[in-house]
Formats: sequence, structure tokens, C-alpha cells
Amino acid sequence: MTQPSETLVLGGERVVFPVLAFSRRLGVVNRKQNPNELTTTTTAGIRNGLFDDLLLVDAALHGFEIKETQIRGGVGPFWGFTPFLNRRVRVELIPARVRPVSLDEVKALVSESIRKWKDVWASGGNLKELQQTFQRAGSISEMSEALFREFSRR
Repeated sequence: MTQPSETLVLGGERVVFPVLAFSRRLGVVNRKQNPNELTTTTTAGIRNGLFDDLLLVDAALHGFEIKETQIRGGVGPFWGFTPFLNRRVRVELIPARVRPVSLDEVKALVSESIRKWKDVWASGGNLKELQQTFQRAGSISEMSEALFREFSRR
């Protein structure tokens, strides 16, 4: 079983957390708070394209375009195997390139996700307020907090 470190380097750049992960294929945005969250998944997630056409944007506005993943080991007892669920694994993320990303580009990606998944984003009952708050955000950390505030309270 591979252990994550507190630091993650992709394409020669240190990843500064939190990270917003954009699945451009699915139009989904997700927040990852640390290297462990970012690199732990299931084999079903990999099979279902969780990392396909993935753009990670870190707090320093580095954009990491992920081209592939490689399984580096199981997570948990029994090498990640469980009797009823998918195998939990740690992956190595291999970027195609690292590029600077503007906050405006991130806001456009989030807006696109909201358009594609409006019912999901509106389920909190405060979609207009959410859109206004993330549009005013001046950093990835502020945007992350605005978008995922409700989920961290649960």
C-alpha cells in the first residue's frame, strides 16, 4: 500500500491545495482538500472516466491537464479490496501539461458546470446567491468555500 505525502508535485510544479477538479467531459466540478483526497479513488471511478479530460486548478492558479493515471497500490486493509464495494486505490496523476489559469477561466468553467447540472446546484435552494458569491470570489480558496460550503457542514 502506498502512502501519500503531504506534498504533491505534478509536471514539476508543487500543487497548492485546495484544488478544484473539472471533468470537462462530464461538466462536473469537485473540490479536493489534500493529496490524499485527490489521489484516492476506486477502480470503478477509473473505468468510468473519472480522470478523463480532467483539469485540476490549484490555489496558485496552476492548471494541470491530466492525460492518464496509473494505479500505485490499494488503500486500506486487504490491498483495498472489499467484499461488496469497488477496490479503493491510490493513483499517480500524469499531466499532459501544466499551464497558468486565470480566475476568470475558472469562473467560466464553474458557470458551465452550473448550466449542465442546474438541478443539482439548485438543490441547496440558493442558486442565485451561490452564483453571485462565486463570481465575487478573488481566489480559488474563496471560490471553493463558496461552492462547497454546504457539503463541508454535513
